[in-house]
Amino acid sequence: MQVLSEGSEPDNFFWVALAGRKPYDSDADYLNYTRLFRCSNEKGYFTVSEKCTDFCQDDLADDDIMILDNGEQVFLWLG
Repeated sequence: MQVLSEGSEPDNFFWVALAGRKPYDSDADYLNYTRLFRCSNEKGYFTVSEKCTDFCQDDLADDDIMILDNGEQVFLWLG
């Protein structure tokens, strides 16, 4: 793992795979609350869904990958 500060990434970093670096809204409303996403393949194909806003530790699925984004940090749960 390599940790880089935002804005100090080398030009050949992952932006090439994303068709170049584009501006984004860092003050967007969605950054003001914590979001929980579930990554699953239980239906035979990969899906990502957002859980409701009232979630707790019991919502972390043991057989899936969960992503918790609080607007400042992203946490990954490998079930």
